[in-house]
Amino acid sequence: MPFSETNVRVLAAAVKQAGGELPPTLRNLREAIWAVQGATGKPNRDPLDRLADDAAAGKLDAQKAELTISKAAAHAAEQAHVQQAQQMAAARLCKRFRTELVNGGADQILNSLRPIFDEHAEAVQRIAALIPPATTAEQLVSAGTPEQLEAWRSIDHHVAALDQIARVADEFTHHSAAQVIAPPKGFSSQPHGYAAINGFVLFCVADSLNPWRAADIDNKPHRGSRWFGAANHLQLRTVDEARERLHRWCEETWDAMERSRGKTYRGDTEVIRTNPFRLAEEPAQAGA
Repeated sequence: MPFSETNVRVLAAAVKQAGGELPPTLRNLREAIWAVQGATGKPNRDPLDRLADDAAAGKLDAQKAELTISKAAAHAAEQAHVQQAQQMAAARLCKRFRTELVNGGADQILNSLRPIFDEHAEAVQRIAALIPPATTAEQLVSAGTPEQLEAWRSIDHHVAALDQIARVADEFTHHSAAQVIAPPKGFSSQPHGYAAINGFVLFCVADSLNPWRAADIDNKPHRGSRWFGAANHLQLRTVDEARERLHRWCEETWDAMERSRGKTYRGDTEVIRTNPFRLAEEPAQAGA
């Protein structure tokens, strides 16, 4: 489906909630979309509004009725034209919004969120080192240090902040309406685990934790959050880095699927299928 006014609203709200900012061009386009959606076109008064009153007062003869109906038809056509023009204008602005998002706007949004992400990611890493994964609240109350207790109480705050940023990242993935990262083409059917490759996996985790492991991390409340499962690997990626991460997942997933199929033959000849996600090797440089 085309990128719509609803998608603009969802993204703008997610960015604001996460503490980030839309770049000026996207802000201008958003305001223009709101203005178009709120425009009425100021059509003339409906000629049928007085029809019943005139008839009841005996002021509606055949000639006046014909004239009123003609005016009403023109008014209806004007109304339909206004609505159609409004929809076309909004669609054109939403298309431009997505174009700006793909051509650098998404990275500008991520840049505005990176200091916030880094702050909370560093806090999660400190807490993970301070409080072992299996620790319970009861254990901390009975034997925890003041530093551990304070850290424990702050967990929900840090997890919520990082979750809000991941929700913004979700709006840029191959699953989203914007599709800043285009959906991969090359699979004959959707591979296992495809749906789990989300904004957290692509945008919020460093390459030191591969996409399969990142996607498999449990996401439970509090200390069991996925952010603690990836505490030593948190990094807010750029769009290009996230795109390359998805490409690598596709390449290796395709290889794994081929291995599971086993060999196939055409006559006596083994059929070798080329991985559509594997880039051709660069030619060797002269003198290398």
